[in-house]
Amino acid sequence: MLKPKSILASLAGLIATQRSAAAEFGTNLEAIREQISDLQRQRVEVETSAPDDAAVKARAAEIVALMADQARTRVMFEIVAASDADYSAERFIDLLSTVHGQAHGSEAPFAVKLRQVLSPFHLEALLRPDALASMIYGEAARHVVASGVATYSTAKREAECARLTDEVGQLERAEELLCRAAEGAGLPCERRVDAPARWLLAPDAELQAAA
Repeated sequence: MLKPKSILASLAGLIATQRSAAAEFGTNLEAIREQISDLQRQRVEVETSAPDDAAVKARAAEIVALMADQARTRVMFEIVAASDADYSAERFIDLLSTVHGQAHGSEAPFAVKLRQVLSPFHLEALLRPDALASMIYGEAARHVVASGVATYSTAKREAECARLTDEVGQLERAEELLCRAAEGAGLPCERRVDAPARWLLAPDAELQAAA
């Protein structure tokens, strides 16, 4: 027959063992979640990073080329080459502040007076495109330097985001396996609110195979 003291000693040992297991589980789970949070923060920083120098130059050139195309469309240069009867310097100048086009769904043309159709940048894009692109690039690059943010090329950014996403996925699978093991041992485990449903619903075999 077991004595009360012996029973109490046995229960105390079981409780101590359970508390030790719970503490170890909590420590491991916290460590995994801290790593997940850190990697997610890194991924956001990479995703929102500034473009590298080559990309900024390419964007500046793209902007200037687009403004030049818009200027060619908006300025009625054909008036200068019109017949004597249709040519008018005053009309050419007047049309610099007029948008010509066609209403959607209508064959009737329209002309709308505007205060400014062409910005100074539009004219510079026609007159001195290289100088304008260089100025835009220089100002943008200065802003990047002043902000102190990291810069990435598109390829480097995509590769780094893929690496971080893969590492997060591995930790999330380990996290779910740990939670299931704890629950199997009678320990409660609350999931993160942002834990992916894919891993929450995955069978153990899939989690273990991917880990």
